[in-house]
Amino acid sequence: VLMLIKKISIIHKDPGLLFFLAIVVVIMFYSFGNFGFLNIFDARLPIQITLLSTTGTLFILFFMIYFKKLINEPIFLLVVSFIIMDLFIRFDIKSVIANVITMIVISFILMVKVKYIHLILKGIIYLALIFSLMSILLYIIIINNELDVNSIFISTYFSGSGNDYIPVSNYEYLGFLVNDSGSTLFGQQVYRFKAFASEPSVLVYSILTPGILAIYYKKYLSFSIIMFFSIFLVLSGTIIMSIFLGILFYIAYMLGKRNAKISTGIIWSFLFFFIIFIFFINVSDFMNNVIEFMKVSSSISSMPIQKYNSGVIRLSGLQEAITQISFFGSDSIDHGATGFIIVCGLKSGIIGIVLNFIIFSKLFIYMFTIIKHNKIMLSLLGGVLIQVQFFSAYGWSSFTGLIMITIIYRIIKNEYLNKTLLKEEIIR
Repeated sequence: VLMLIKKISIIHKDPGLLFFLAIVVVIMFYSFGNFGFLNIFDARLPIQITLLSTTGTLFILFFMIYFKKLINEPIFLLVVSFIIMDLFIRFDIKSVIANVITMIVISFILMVKVKYIHLILKGIIYLALIFSLMSILLYIIIINNELDVNSIFISTYFSGSGNDYIPVSNYEYLGFLVNDSGSTLFGQQVYRFKAFASEPSVLVYSILTPGILAIYYKKYLSFSIIMFFSIFLVLSGTIIMSIFLGILFYIAYMLGKRNAKISTGIIWSFLFFFIIFIFFINVSDFMNNVIEFMKVSSSISSMPIQKYNSGVIRLSGLQEAITQISFFGSDSIDHGATGFIIVCGLKSGIIGIVLNFIIFSKLFIYMFTIIKHNKIMLSLLGGVLIQVQFFSAYGWSSFTGLIMITIIYRIIKNEYLNKTLLKEEIIR
């Protein structure tokens, strides 16, 4: 038994094995969740089974070895709370299995050395770049050949497709188009692209966030390409909102007089007043007023006016979700269009809200503390986190969304520790 324990302690520190598991996490990131690239080859389920069967034991090993440390990690505890509520409150075995897999993989990300987190993130950035370039190429093909997109088979891939095979035309091997009537930009007809996601909102964590984090590695070309695709070809309200909320994040930093805790308090105050405001308004009247105000932009783009139905659905969903939160969560958790803190409340009640508050408070404090070292990246990333936390968390409570939150947490925390320790060393 002692020899077995000794072998296990050596194996889980082996650089070659850790490198392999890091690559597996990268592949998992685009193999699970609401991303359907593998579906077009009917390879999603076989790859999932292969990854889990060949590496599951190794990930479980990390979970077992570091369990005592993991119980001090709020992200780990949040996923555990999802599992407990799914098992004893909602009796949803499918969600229990999905969250157990998430918990085990997150255990690896939380406990492995940060250099392997960088490897994982760089791999995700490269894949996000490739998928962005593929969609840009699809756009060029459509424009240059003056193709009628209505004659191109528009993928039926959506969040409920799971591992289903998705038949596509030759063009759609480069990416999926959004199945709507299109929009206008400066009077020209434009079409919305979603790479291989079930809907554009998913691209916030699978494409936009990796693109923003590319700045961390000074990959400015990758950042530019991914941002161009995310903003101008996806034309997603959640992505545009994330960019503008990045300005709010920086304003909070300035208003807090560069005190991280005060700036974090400003963000939470914004959340509190936003929820109170939304809870008491008439959504239809509010959206009518917003659309009326935004008609001045119709000469530039038709997209703001087209967002009426989407706005009503999201705000009405938020109102309904707030009323469904109880001490132990809710039987109904189909509210991905609401903020992540509301989703956590629905999934695991007061415990979920408290753990969410701890996670994001730490993240905001870390980011406000080090923002002067990378203002653009951290402001944009802060905008994403505000949008996710307050407005639309679609996909963020899934395997891939929680993986991205954990990666962000490890990267930002490590940078915070490096900067603060360096400052203390200089003072000494």
